[in-house]
Amino acid sequence: EAVKLINALEQRVRSRDSEIESLRSEALQTKNKLHAANLEIDALKLQKIRADEVITFSQHRIRDLEESSALLATREKDLAVQVPQNQAEIERLKKALLEAEEVARNALERKRQLDVAQRRAAALTDEAG
Repeated sequence: EAVKLINALEQRVRSRDSEIESLRSEALQTKNKLHAANLEIDALKLQKIRADEVITFSQHRIRDLEESSALLATREKDLAVQVPQNQAEIERLKKALLEAEEVARNALERKRQLDVAQRRAAALTDEAG
């Protein structure tokens, strides 16, 4: 009966050893999976940091573009006012130029007439003298 008891105990020890080995194997697999998960988490953290940098850069770029757009809109409004004003000024200057050209032509004509009158007067003076 003692032999049966010893055999039963040995069988239980072998069974327990097998269970312990199975648990060690599961623990090692779990440890490896945990290590792989931690590596993946680290990689995802780096991706998030890079994504945050891209988002920050993009937000700054958007703000810059919005400011540029606002400046362009203001400039466009200014030009919308200035263009008609400039066109009116161009028309006024064209008219003034035409008037100045007319005055210059009239002045040249008067000068020619004076030159002719002076030559006649000189001729008459020569004849009379």
